[in-house]
Amino acid sequence: MEEILYELRNHSSGLNAGRWDYIFSCIKKFKKNKDFCLAQRSAITMEVPFMRGYALALVQACHKRGAPAMGGMSALIPIKNDPVANEKALAGIRHDKTRDANDGFDGGWVAHPGLVPIAMEEFVKVLGDKPNQWVVSPKGILDDGRKVTVEMVRPMIAEELVKVKAFVTAQGEDTASYDQAAVIFDEMSLTPEYPEFLTLPLYEAMA
Repeated sequence: MEEILYELRNHSSGLNAGRWDYIFSCIKKFKKNKDFCLAQRSAITMEVPFMRGYALALVQACHKRGAPAMGGMSALIPIKNDPVANEKALAGIRHDKTRDANDGFDGGWVAHPGLVPIAMEEFVKVLGDKPNQWVVSPKGILDDGRKVTVEMVRPMIAEELVKVKAFVTAQGEDTASYDQAAVIFDEMSLTPEYPEFLTLPLYEAMA
């Protein structure tokens, strides 16, 4: 997903966690594996383990790159002539959008204009007036009231670097490039103008 975002960086507005798209991709990937068989399609919801893992990975990849993560479109619509079935469908929509909003998605799709209010309600509960979920503090104020400043962030980078290097070293891994990465992170976080794509300085450093 990160590779897709990078290649489409000048054109993409984010990624969408499509249910049927991912299921179809799995089928294509394992089509020659005689031991691979998916369950009845109605049982493959966004809450089965591999689909949930995919959805959460998409949120993580998008927010890491500063791109919107869109939840999938619930395959339900209002049912005019059956109040019981209609209530069940609306409850399904609400369940899907509540999960998406709490998982970190920045928005979602609906299959009918009449469902927009339900989706909006669930996302507003989580986002409030924030435009997305990767901007944790849009006003630069922490929950304890402290203002986020360069003087606060720079020492924190150094402190966290020490912790990360100690942890990674304990796992037997090399941390030779971590100091350079910290410098790049400092520059990217505190520069008044962001690069066109956040990973470009890293690619340049690796060249």
